[in-house]
Amino acid sequence: MKLTNMLRNLFKTEESRFQEEKILSFEEALLLFNSGCESLSAEKLNQALGLSEKIFSEFRIMEETLSALKLQKLDEKYRSSEAIKNQFCEKFIARTQKLEMPEKDNHDIRSFADSAGMLAADTGITPKQAMHLKFFFESEMKGISEKIRRIDALLAEMKGVLNSEIFLAKESIGRSLDKIMSSTQYAEISRKKLKNLESDITGLEKLKMKNQETLRRFDGSELQLHLANINALEEEKSRHQQRIISEIGSVSRLLKKYMHQKNLQDKLLNTYISDPAGAIHEDKHLQIKQHLSSAVQIADELGVERRHVERAQALLKNFDSLAESRDAIASIGRQIAQKEDYISKAVTPRIRQKEAAEDELVALGKKLESAMAEKYDTEKQLVHTQSEVQKLQAYVIERISSALSMKIKLTSES
Repeated sequence: MKLTNMLRNLFKTEESRFQEEKILSFEEALLLFNSGCESLSAEKLNQALGLSEKIFSEFRIMEETLSALKLQKLDEKYRSSEAIKNQFCEKFIARTQKLEMPEKDNHDIRSFADSAGMLAADTGITPKQAMHLKFFFESEMKGISEKIRRIDALLAEMKGVLNSEIFLAKESIGRSLDKIMSSTQYAEISRKKLKNLESDITGLEKLKMKNQETLRRFDGSELQLHLANINALEEEKSRHQQRIISEIGSVSRLLKKYMHQKNLQDKLLNTYISDPAGAIHEDKHLQIKQHLSSAVQIADELGVERRHVERAQALLKNFDSLAESRDAIASIGRQIAQKEDYISKAVTPRIRQKEAAEDELVALGKKLESAMAEKYDTEKQLVHTQSEVQKLQAYVIERISSALSMKIKLTSES
């Protein structure tokens, strides 16, 4: 029973040591990490630099071995194997001579490890050539293989040091802090934007109430009657315009082909294709009729479908009716202008003020809708950004805790 209690107390002590908790602000945790990181990083860099020296030394010894191997001669009949040996020695020596001792710097040491690893992994000879060398220079090649295995072991050890939690944490925390800074700046921009939007919305709501009060004070029945008449005229005008658009639009393909065939750069014809109702209004002498007749005459050359030609023929046959629609549009336009002139002169200024208030209310409604939607999106984005910052901070604290072998908890203010 005593032994059980002793073990329980021992493990309880170990557990309490690792679960000792520090409650810190985010800034305090970063300061703690920076101070601890400096000494731990220096220690790990010293280890990595020591391993670099060993690896560098092993390559220098290999270089001496290869230099001696290069001097060895074979019988005349084995000249090809000797050539393979010499080529192997020269290339490997040249590559090892490019290897330089790194500075006491994480990036420099990692670059050295990468270069040394590639050099050890690639001897520069094929398996068949390696068999030749092993046959004639077994002991020397065995020694070189042992050196490479030794270098591989040292590189593996160095990789473990360079991938220590302190280095991985430092890099990861650095990236996370950059993201936190960027997100924090974005959040501040969002807050300022929200403040401006709230001010804009308040102002727009006051203007809306003012215009609503204006509408409540004024009677617009007379204006509404005239506007109803104008609307009826507008609808009639629109029917004529739609007719023109429909009928001329049905021959637009034929007109395009005709213009291309004749290489015409005619502004009026282009307008007929893009805005038939506007074009026929501009076409005082109905030049379109002559162009359309010419297009029908050379329809076979244009290569259009028969239905397009038939539409054009039908339109030409009934073109007077289309001209009547044009004249009707002009007449309706004059009637509308007369009624609008009457409204501007006969209807009281208060009714005109009501009309302005109605227009402004529509504009204010759109602005308010847009501002409210933008406010909602900005609030949503701000919440998301703040959540991302909290997640990043939690991740940073987790990496700091792991790197320093202690449990850190953020204060509620963080």
